[in-house]
Amino acid sequence: MYREIVFIAVVVCLTLFISNLDAMECRIVDEEGNPIYSANAGELVYFKSTYTYTKSKKMTWNLMVTLPTVDLKNYKTSMKHNGYFFHDASLENKSHLIPIAIPKDSFIEGKANFQYKLTSNGNCYVYLAITRDSESPTESTVTATAVSSSQIDLSWTACTDNEEVVGYKIYNSNGSHLRSLHGTSTYFDRLIPNTLYCYTITAYDGAGNESAHSNQACARTLPVDAIAPSIPLLTATTASSRRINLSWTASSDNVGVTGYIVYLGDGTYLASENGTSTYYEGLTPNTQYCWKVTAYDAARNESGFSNTACATSLP
Repeated sequence: MYREIVFIAVVVCLTLFISNLDAMECRIVDEEGNPIYSANAGELVYFKSTYTYTKSKKMTWNLMVTLPTVDLKNYKTSMKHNGYFFHDASLENKSHLIPIAIPKDSFIEGKANFQYKLTSNGNCYVYLAITRDSESPTESTVTATAVSSSQIDLSWTACTDNEEVVGYKIYNSNGSHLRSLHGTSTYFDRLIPNTLYCYTITAYDGAGNESAHSNQACARTLPVDAIAPSIPLLTATTASSRRINLSWTASSDNVGVTGYIVYLGDGTYLASENGTSTYYEGLTPNTQYCWKVTAYDAARNESGFSNTACATSLP
């Protein structure tokens, strides 16, 4: 869930109208205008939480003068290459209120660096760096399962993080990134039959920290199925002058029987069936009819024809 921690700092610069830079003061005051910290030019101040500061070096405190607070109107935000947020403000001898919003899914609450630099024209520039989340998510455990000659399914345990796991990355055995996703399962299809494939998983958070690779999970796609189901045994039974019932024994297959195909006795295709029985009605009375059936599997391997079963409708 997205949350924000808002840090409020008021930075005041007071220039005495002389050329000596040491006479200019940059300092932080609270919302009531009470002075909290004053920094010399170039000094680094570490910010941990609201109004809590530690000094990076020993310094001499300058005289603090409370000035009226004026909301900051002109400042800019930019992203540096190291991932820190920086807020620049030209304070021009005024007091300004600087709100700093930190997305919880990108940064952890930690220390930030306030660095003050003074210029000869009396302006004070404030640089703020927020400490970035550097903790990686935990490692996952992945499982690979071949489900056909062209598909392998992957599943893995969910990872945890000090902030939040944003997603997962999948790599092949060569370390090449294959895809990124948010869930804990996926599949790869259109693979080569009877071939070994290996994968690893990493988790990553909002700050871009990536976990260590999971175990390497391997699976071999199944060989191409070239084995046809067994031949069924067909029976035809007269039910009336216009109806004949058909039934046949179930076939077996090395993978699994998908269905059956019914033909006329001369080999003309009639219909495909999922079960082991059917019927034909609307027939001509006192007439002989003949059928035969085959079984087929998911690879479309079809068995040989069953026996030809004949029956005569009643007069």
